[in-house]
Amino acid sequence: MNRPSHLIVKWRAALLACLAGSMLLGCATGQHFSTDAVAGLQPGKTTMVDAVQVLQGMPQQVLPQSDGSTIALWAYKISLVTDAIYYRREAMLQFGPDGRLARVLDTTNVPLTDATRRKLLGAASIPTETAATDGSGAQTPASGAAMTTSPGTTAIPVSAP
Repeated sequence: MNRPSHLIVKWRAALLACLAGSMLLGCATGQHFSTDAVAGLQPGKTTMVDAVQVLQGMPQQVLPQSDGSTIALWAYKISLVTDAIYYRREAMLQFGPDGRLARVLDTTNVPLTDATRRKLLGAASIPTETAATDGSGAQTPASGAAMTTSPGTTAIPVSAP
């Protein structure tokens, strides 16, 4: 007849539930923003005030540049179970001296279509296939094969030994 009383069983269940809940508690910083919000930004039109409204929060960092432009970083980070599960999303935007969005400098965990990425990053920032020079200034194809690069990567021609 050494059965635990009904009250002890209830307290034990409540204690286990609280312990399990505290294990899932985590820490979050920044304001969560959607990928659709980033995709909706328009270079040359969107202002910093517009970006704050669309991204639903102030940037984590604002860095004035010597040319009068500004770089702003929106970041959202969350970790669960004491950093066992970690997620972050970032968007780094450059605003020109006129206060309008010049381009998106970088994103983390913000999936965008290729067309949207080209629009936001600007054509000048996406590397294209280039030919190597042979030292005389004349361009030669790199190793005779077609060289492909994806956006965000740079192909570096290497001569054969």
